[in-house]
Amino acid sequence: MNLKRIKNTLIERGFLLTLLFSVLSLNCFYGKLLSHPNHVFFGASADGLQGYYGALYHIKYDASYWRLDAMNYPYGDQVFFTACQPFLSDIIKFFNPFINLYDYTIGIINLVMLYSIVLSALCLYLIFKHLRVSYFYAALAATAIAFLSPQVDRLGGHYSLTYQFAIPLFLLLLLKFYQSPSLKKSFFIFFLVFFMMGTHFYIYAMLAIIGLFYFGILYLLKKNEFGNIKFTLKHFFIQIVLPFLTIQLITLCIDHVKDRTNFPYGFFIYKG
Repeated sequence: MNLKRIKNTLIERGFLLTLLFSVLSLNCFYGKLLSHPNHVFFGASADGLQGYYGALYHIKYDASYWRLDAMNYPYGDQVFFTACQPFLSDIIKFFNPFINLYDYTIGIINLVMLYSIVLSALCLYLIFKHLRVSYFYAALAATAIAFLSPQVDRLGGHYSLTYQFAIPLFLLLLLKFYQSPSLKKSFFIFFLVFFMMGTHFYIYAMLAIIGLFYFGILYLLKKNEFGNIKFTLKHFFIQIVLPFLTIQLITLCIDHVKDRTNFPYGFFIYKG
């Protein structure tokens, strides 16, 4: 999509209407939180508190962008396994020496989670537009679906699972890829899947299942180039397999714990 088409999309009436509906709905449901985002914990115990604590510790104390020393004492652990939203916290960590963002980390995390709902609605609208749904109905339905998403419930503690734009954006990109396949679009999907996998492995699992059915069904139906096994495998590898291999390579290079078990035992058996 070129810059002119992106500009036209951003000023298109249905897109603007979806933005209006979703922002108004966000203020209706979360207005008090939006006015004081840096002073609110969505979850003040268990996984919720751990999500905030991990990000705050990582930003302020860790020497590495890839490891979190606050867990797995005394070794520390990889940020990808700690639910501290590594890509978001690493961006804050990078800029923190120049601009004091640490004191606003809670607010940044909260706002990113909340406005993920708005971004989800916009992605859903673009899907409906692609499917030629009337703009007003598409804007209304996109907003409603975004706020009814089960991922909204993850605001209570599992913050790295609240990026609810991930699945709609993935579906939108698959639609665009089907319309005109290209390596450029495949690598764009790769970066989305890589980013979401680095945020939480469960999101990757959902995207991988969707991708597997997408390529599998199109191959069986012999739709356009998708009937070519080499074409299908190449793009499936780039979009779904390559992000997994990339994350695995990164974790392999930075993990100094060599005896990590694949089958942990005792957590629910023993108490210390």
